[in-house]
Order: sequence, then structure tokens, then C-alpha cells
Amino acid sequence: GRVTTVGPFEPAAAPRPIAPVAASQPTPRDIRADERAEAEKEDDAYRPLGLRTGGMTWRPAIELSAGRSSNVDGRRDGRASTMWQIAPELVGTSDWSRHALEVSLRGAHVGYPAAAEQSKPSVRAEAKGRVDLDDLTTVELAALWSRERQSTSTAEDPTRSTEAPDLDTATASLGVTRDVGLLALTLRGGVERSDYRSRTTGGGSEIENNTRWIGTFRTTLGPQAPLRPFAEVQVSRRDYDQTLIYGQRRDSDGGRLAVGVVADMGPMLRGEIGLGWATERPIGGDLPAMNDWTADGTLTWSPTRLDKVKLEAKTAFVPTTLVGSPGAVHRTLGVTWEHALRADLVGSLGLAASTKRYAATSTSERSVTVSSGLTYKFDRNLQTFVRGTWEFAGTTGSPDYQVGTVLVGVRVQR
Repeated sequence: GRVTTVGPFEPAAAPRPIAPVAASQPTPRDIRADERAEAEKEDDAYRPLGLRTGGMTWRPAIELSAGRSSNVDGRRDGRASTMWQIAPELVGTSDWSRHALEVSLRGAHVGYPAAAEQSKPSVRAEAKGRVDLDDLTTVELAALWSRERQSTSTAEDPTRSTEAPDLDTATASLGVTRDVGLLALTLRGGVERSDYRSRTTGGGSEIENNTRWIGTFRTTLGPQAPLRPFAEVQVSRRDYDQTLIYGQRRDSDGGRLAVGVVADMGPMLRGEIGLGWATERPIGGDLPAMNDWTADGTLTWSPTRLDKVKLEAKTAFVPTTLVGSPGAVHRTLGVTWEHALRADLVGSLGLAASTKRYAATSTSERSVTVSSGLTYKFDRNLQTFVRGTWEFAGTTGSPDYQVGTVLVGVRVQR
């Protein structure tokens, strides 16, 4: 036979083996999706299941905690005391294919053994509903009732001669939204009732009792877009129970113009925020109007699965017992950051600022609060936590003061 050679000393090359077909390798996108699914599965292991009945899911819970406050009186050289707190809650949400309903009941009681008169009970009941009349028209209803013990204001009672009053608040609103192409038009009416209940004989808080009527019209651009800018106009009327307060009439007409944005980008960004200008002008008499810029809304941003940043802003015109002032502009702004160190361990940091400026006076109140916390989740139903806050506050013409609080407790939920 014939022998084939490549060179004088090189044997013929062996035939190349056929390489097996490699299995398709996962892409970076597939890997990220798998990691996200695994992380969500891990998070779900600590999420409460709730109780399902009649198309609603109910989530009951209760928190029990104890700790200490360095200044329960909220003034310079105030008393320190141990403290305890109990806070039950029940939240129900619907899972209907159309329409929606959310109901929440929350209560709390903070007690101070060394200063029983400074105890702080509170209760809040709220219901929100949505009725889908058709694909383009929805009706929204909301109702709320709450009772909360107020903090004694150093501006209105510098000597703290009276105990802080309880404030009962009842609100109701009805709104209709209609999509008209690129715009959504919303018309809403509401009423707010505020009753201040003094706990001491001769307290003057009842003169602040009032009813406020509100009408709002909003235009929103891009009803189905993830980011929807809006413009809003609001008119209001506030009627006090007492026609004359310190010989002057405080009933007022009000208005507000605002622009903002609604975010609906899933878990990454959700909520709304608006900036505007508002006024309340007393009807008759010599009291001046209250005018100021406003910031209102809540935004929740989750840049990663492990992080959640919440921004809250609120501006309100509130009554006062100060002679010669039509009321106060109360503004709050807070930011809270939560970070999951692990699926079962979550830390938080917060910073909040509050100002209260009394119109027609040089008096104002201010406070800055720093908060932190750490929560450990044993399972779906049991958590333990430690929380701490430090508050620095002051009033024009009065000494500044500080309040430090530490609480350790457990949360049982279903």
C-alpha cells in the first residue's frame, strides 16, 4: 500500500475528533433573574401569610415593648422615666379582580410609671375603597377616625399649667376620576372635623374645635405612564364652633395650587409628591391671612432589593389658642432608610425635621429627630427589635431641650 507522510520525519496527522455540541450557557441576564427569584423566595419565608376570608386577607399583629425616656415632660430639666408600650393592629386588603378595599385598625398606649399624666394613648381606624365603574372611570372613597394625645406646646402654654389635650379627628372624602385620552381628570370633595378635648378644668383647647370643607380638582398627564405629572387646585372653608374667639372671628376661606408627580414603577419607586402655595384668609375682623409654600406626599424608593428609602412630607394650617394669631403653619419632613443585612435582620436610620410658625407673631417651634432600629425575624410570626430616638427641640423665647428614648420589644403577627 501507499504510505502518506507530511514530512521526512513526521507521521500523518490523526483525524480531528468531532467536538461535542456544548450546552447553552446561561447569560448574565438569566443569572440575575435566578438570583432575584432566589432572593424573593428567601424574603417570602419571613412574610406574614395573614388570614383569608371572604375575598379579604387580614393581618393581625401586636407589639409589646419597654424602655426608658430621658425627658417625658418635653422641657428643660424634665423628668426621666421607664416606659412601656402596647400597640395592636389589624390590616385587611381585598384581592378582588375589580374594585379594591383596604381597612386598618391601629392602637397604641405609651405609659410612664414615674409620670402617669404624660401617658399617650392613641387609636386610628381607616378605610379606603375604589369602585371601577368602567375601564375609564373610577370612584374613590375614604373615611378615617382617630384619637391622639397632643404634645403640650411651649408656645401656647409656656408654664405647662395644663395637660396636653386629646384630639379627635374624623374625615371623609369622595372622588371621581375619568381618563380622557392623555389626561385623567379628578374631582374630589371632603370634610374634616377636629375636636380638641381638654383634660383639665378651664383648659382653652376647645376654642380650636372646627370643621373644614374641601374641594379639589386635579389634572394628571399620562394616566397609564409610570411617572405621571399633575396639577391641582383646591378650595376650602374652615368654620369654628365659637363664632368669636378672643373677640375676633377666625372662620376662614382657603386655597392651594400645587404641581407634582405620581410614581408607579413597581417596587422600585412608588408614591407621589407635590409642591405648591396655600393660603387661609379669615373672613372679616383684623386677623391677617396665612400664606406659605407647601410640600406634601410620600415616596418609597428601592434602589436595590436590600434597601428601601422613604420620604414623607406634610404641610398643614392648624388652629392655635394664641391671642392675635389666626393659626400656625406646621411643616414636617422625614427620610427613613432601611437596609436588610440578611433576610432575617433589618436595620434602619431616620432623620426628621418639624417647624411650626405662628402667623402674625414672631413665635415658632422647631425640632429635629434622629432615629435608628434593628429588627430580627425569627420566622413569619415573631420578631424582636430595638429602637432608639434622639430629639432636639425648642421654642422662641424658651430654653431648648432634648429627649432620648430606647425601646426593646417583640412583635407577634399572623
